[in-house]
Amino acid sequence: MPSVFGINNLKFTIKNDIMIENECDYINVIKREIDDRLVGKSSGKRAILVFFESNRKLKEFYDSTALGSLKELTVYLTEEASLDEKEILIKRATTSDQITLFTRTFGRGTDFKCDDQIIATNGGTHVIQTFLSEEVQIKGRTARQGDHRSYSMILLDRGFEKFHIEKVDIEDVKKGVEGFYTSRTVCLMDATGSMYYLLHKCKNTVDIMFERASEILKEQNIKSDSFQLQFVVYRNYNSREDKILQSSPWETKPDNLRAFMNTIEVEGGWNNEAIEIGLWHANEENERENITQVILIGDAPPNTKDEVEEKRNDFKEKYWKGTKFEKSTYYQDELDKLKAHRIPVHAFFC
Repeated sequence: MPSVFGINNLKFTIKNDIMIENECDYINVIKREIDDRLVGKSSGKRAILVFFESNRKLKEFYDSTALGSLKELTVYLTEEASLDEKEILIKRATTSDQITLFTRTFGRGTDFKCDDQIIATNGGTHVIQTFLSEEVQIKGRTARQGDHRSYSMILLDRGFEKFHIEKVDIEDVKKGVEGFYTSRTVCLMDATGSMYYLLHKCKNTVDIMFERASEILKEQNIKSDSFQLQFVVYRNYNSREDKILQSSPWETKPDNLRAFMNTIEVEGGWNNEAIEIGLWHANEENERENITQVILIGDAPPNTKDEVEEKRNDFKEKYWKGTKFEKSTYYQDELDKLKAHRIPVHAFFC
């Protein structure tokens, strides 16, 4: 969750500032975190901003007995408030000794400006996010150049289900696994003729993603080799053995990956494409060393079983014999293997 405001003085460490709680403890831990963060480093009071996933979650916390004596310091803001109320409460949210509860909408595009010197000398505003999301903005909501502030996450364990994260993964996080784990992503991309106009844009997007991931690892003091990416292009059976599938080495440096991607040009194509070859490659890589996920980018569906057989005969089966593509395969069979190993495939249709 990088700040969207660039370099700033945000205090956040993965090991200490992410808490994953069960339903019984969740609300109490949020209240305790508010208590702990409200008093600053010179005993002055800070401002606390707490973001909830929905109105219902916000109201559950606000109406709970856990909030106790802090309730008189606490206000909340939801989408139903008038424009005047929103303006007043947003301005008030970053004043000393103030606790404000927000729904997630206010984590995107709201400008929280803090000019309170008491807060500045006591560690800045503290932001608490109480749900898991793909968003990057909440963490940086009070982030202005040179500001000091802090951030923490308190997550409900059953909230991970929609992200297909299971309890065993949560327990690993709770134990504070050293350096977390190595993320190994296979990025599969269609490089046939129909992708001519899109291939360059897709390569740029992958490049930007990898560059940003590397920056985040550096910001969080995580080893650079904990995120590895392999770029793979697939075509169809009217491309020769050396072109039907091309793959980079596993890379941890964006520059190296960029050099490989610059050698890739579109070629061939035959309606439905040989996605099965790309997925087969992902399974082969997983046999060598576990992969984390597959990203699939293309503009055509995979070959059917009949099409695999028919298209392979374009060069005749004799051509494929002795190559690594000697044995034909089908995309569903390869997907089933990935699924059996709990490897997600994120597909993007261009």
